[in-house]
Amino acid sequence: MKKCLLLPFLAVVFTPLFAQVMGNYGVQQQTYQNVQPNVQFRAIPKSATFLNNNEVEISINALSNQKAESYTAIFSMLQVGKTADETNTLLNSRLDGFLADLKTLGIPAADIYVDMVNFLPKYEYDVSKKLFSKKTYTEIPKGFELQKNIHIRYTTPALLDRILAAALRRRPSAAEKAETTCGLPSGPVRLRLPAGVHVPPPSTVELARLLDIRPGERVLDLGCGSGLLSLAAAKQGAGQVVAVDIDPRALDATVENARLNGFSDRIETRAGSWYEALAEGGRFDAIIATPPQTPGRRPFGPRYGGADGTRHLCAVIDGAPGRLDPERGRLWLAVISIANVPGVTARLRERFTRVEIAGETERPFTAREYDAMDEGLFEYLESLRRRGAAQFHEVFGGEYVFRNLFIRASGVNAP
Repeated sequence: MKKCLLLPFLAVVFTPLFAQVMGNYGVQQQTYQNVQPNVQFRAIPKSATFLNNNEVEISINALSNQKAESYTAIFSMLQVGKTADETNTLLNSRLDGFLADLKTLGIPAADIYVDMVNFLPKYEYDVSKKLFSKKTYTEIPKGFELQKNIHIRYTTPALLDRILAAALRRRPSAAEKAETTCGLPSGPVRLRLPAGVHVPPPSTVELARLLDIRPGERVLDLGCGSGLLSLAAAKQGAGQVVAVDIDPRALDATVENARLNGFSDRIETRAGSWYEALAEGGRFDAIIATPPQTPGRRPFGPRYGGADGTRHLCAVIDGAPGRLDPERGRLWLAVISIANVPGVTARLRERFTRVEIAGETERPFTAREYDAMDEGLFEYLESLRRRGAAQFHEVFGGEYVFRNLFIRASGVNAP
């Protein structure tokens, strides 16, 4: 009798820890007469039969919960490094410490099994565009990723909390930072990413390449994250960039990355949601935003953007005219096509005289990816698509594609 506990272990700086407990034990026991001997573990439906001597024969199916004799916890440990040797050394150091902790808990080596999951090279993509061709994506090696699973058998349920504590001691510390470099037309940008701050997705990098910031302009970056868009604006010559975010970790990362790239004197951070962190009357030449915009029936996490994905987009659009220079001001947005694009463009045209799609890319995804965010989310996206409120299509074998749209709006309409 076993119960299985699956607990993927936080292995990289920005990988979340999550757990799934599963286990359902059923026992069937039947006693009956006159059945074929090859039928196992299954009662044959049969009405009551009166036998001699006032005896009654009845067939019964029964299900009962039983106390497990043992439990199994499975931890997944992931490590990223610059070289294969470094990656292997770093993971083995953490793994050896974890195994030593398990030994002190009284778990024998015979009850622990470690298996390899994968050992793969990691790549980033450099995008180039030639005069008479579409964009070319070139893979650039950026290190290695090693993953191992640790299977632990234990017999005392109360031991689980101590196993979890041992696992958490072997995660990378919050002080550790991942590093990456993004190639932009104005030059490379180096980023250091502490725990909780994600690597900028390709759509954000593409938006950074499309910006049209002029020397000396004032720029507002709403939801700055790692600070990539603020840095892209500064590299194009912005005289001042105000970076806003509600997450203090994002603000700290932006401050550090501004220093790392030599723009501490031009990038300042403000804590708050969208425009609430700004002083009254401040105007900007450009506003940049990539707000959360994944639709959903209910809130499910930081990517949730309301029922049709436009909640935060509309907040940014509605507040922009009051914060932009009436003559030079423009708003840059990254909008995904599983959000209500017609609704977004209609809202933009109410606020601006010129709305254009400056570029677009495709983003592949699977139903499983979105159902992992919230159960039944992909089915909900399909219902939006049927109503014309989401746009995506299947390419092959259960893989789908939506579009990233990079929108530039200018010509502020008078209120």
